[in-house]
Amino acid sequence: MHSTDAAARNALRRGIRRPAVPRFQRLYDPNRPGRLLVEAGEPVATVVWTHDFGDRERTGWFLLLLDADGEPDGEPPERLDVAREVEELAADDRLDRHAWLAQAETLELVTASAALAAGERRLAALLDG
Repeated sequence: MHSTDAAARNALRRGIRRPAVPRFQRLYDPNRPGRLLVEAGEPVATVVWTHDFGDRERTGWFLLLLDADGEPDGEPPERLDVAREVEELAADDRLDRHAWLAQAETLELVTASAALAAGERRLAALLDG
């Protein structure tokens, strides 16, 4: 097992640059959907998955910004570009309801990590921009 310093040196030798500490903490809040993104101890956004067989436009991963009180800021959530399969599911009109919902739940599970990373990148761009 590598020490943190040795792993960082090895990554740098291979040209991989990464921050020593992630900018955002990912927290679970039982009173909110999705994952809460926290910066410097303050909640700043959530990354949420939604799916609706009847309203497919609402299917996918979204970034919801929070105000200074940690509540939704009133702006519409921003769709995150996570995986081609999510867009394909939203456009699919061939699957019956049961198969479509099963596919949606599966996609939520297999794309969650990528969605959090995409949410963090977009949030950093918004906060720094």
